[in-house]
Amino acid sequence: MIKLNRALPVILSALICLGGCSAVNDSSGKNDESKISTVLQSSTVQESSSTSKDDTSESTDVSKAVSEVSHESSIVSESPKASEISEISENSEISSDNEEKAVISSKYFAGKLNDTELEAFEELYSAVRENKKKVVFKNEIPSEMLDKLMQILNYDCPELINVMGDYSPSYNEDESYAHSVGLYYNMNSEKYKKCCEELKEFFDDLRTKLKGKSDYEKEKYVYDYIFQNCMYDEYTANSGSVYGALIEHKARCEGISKAFMLCMRELGIDCITVVGVPLWENNGAYSNHSWNIVNIDGDWYHVDVTADNLSDEYNFDTLPLYGFMNSDDKFIYQSRELISDFAKMGVPECVSDKLNYHVLDDSLIKSGSDIENRVYEILSSRFKDGENVAVSIQLEALEDYNKARDLWEKWADEFIRQNTDNDYDNTIFYNRTSRTVIVELIPE
Repeated sequence: MIKLNRALPVILSALICLGGCSAVNDSSGKNDESKISTVLQSSTVQESSSTSKDDTSESTDVSKAVSEVSHESSIVSESPKASEISEISENSEISSDNEEKAVISSKYFAGKLNDTELEAFEELYSAVRENKKKVVFKNEIPSEMLDKLMQILNYDCPELINVMGDYSPSYNEDESYAHSVGLYYNMNSEKYKKCCEELKEFFDDLRTKLKGKSDYEKEKYVYDYIFQNCMYDEYTANSGSVYGALIEHKARCEGISKAFMLCMRELGIDCITVVGVPLWENNGAYSNHSWNIVNIDGDWYHVDVTADNLSDEYNFDTLPLYGFMNSDDKFIYQSRELISDFAKMGVPECVSDKLNYHVLDDSLIKSGSDIENRVYEILSSRFKDGENVAVSIQLEALEDYNKARDLWEKWADEFIRQNTDNDYDNTIFYNRTSRTVIVELIPE
């Protein structure tokens, strides 16, 4: 999210490459399956008197400006309870102030706002719902408060797919208070309505497909879907939104993490988006990275679909790494740090690894293990002569990952020699960030 300086002649795009952030409620109660998100349920989107057909061309100009300017990224978060957000019946609209306030208060960060902050936030939320280009606050608010509210608007409300993270505040003389703020959109009201309808159909279909599945099965399905269907893209107009990730199939980490979160929420699973600074080499346009924290069966876990797949090509046939599927704090914070805002707000502790993908799959090589023997054990448990074998293996210790770095092909060849007379080829794919290796044995 970018606060636009009044002197800037261009609009900067609010993007977070490997970026987005939040804190969460420490409750571990399991939600019932939710109805459609309230905003997506709405059958109409009001036309604002300040909205024109020029919105679309304006957003195009914004997209072009992205590659011409340096990007300042700020962080935000996410964490409402799924059942609280979607309890309104499928055919209802947010037709009264009370209903809209109920939706806002159900969100984690918005629900923690004091009365003054909440009043201003409700004005912002209503304005975005109507594609208003400017909000004049009933009462001036401190400049720092505006920054906080805009962050919450962007990350705590992923259903608002029309709004960009950029904004242009108007201050009093010493800039300590803001009396209004300009908002920018990727789409006009007509397009917003159409896109919401598309997402509603997507979530209806998603719930139908996953009816009766466990929360872990739902989570893995969504992880796999996004991995296989969303190409990493930092620059398309909707790359920071749920719509970009789920419908256009192009998004950066902000859009991917918000899409994963909203999918979880629509399936009745608590999930938030958080933002941090990646410790791996990052040559993208944005300096921060966003991922998710999700509650499965009463325990919180980190999930990072983006860091498991930074390819700029579609990978329908590639085995997902699952390197950051249900990781604990100890593992995740070796590769990134929360930005200070989210560290201060606090995020749920993730101390369990019982639903970590590689723990469940018995493909985790623990620190101190005989790595070569464990590799043979893992391959043996999956090998069927004459068939293709592909497995994702994770090493608990970075030291072990580095030791094994140049030995995987040797081990794969030796395993083939010992277990079959058929000709096999092998491919190895490495991800140092998650200390994960995909070994694929391919019959020739």
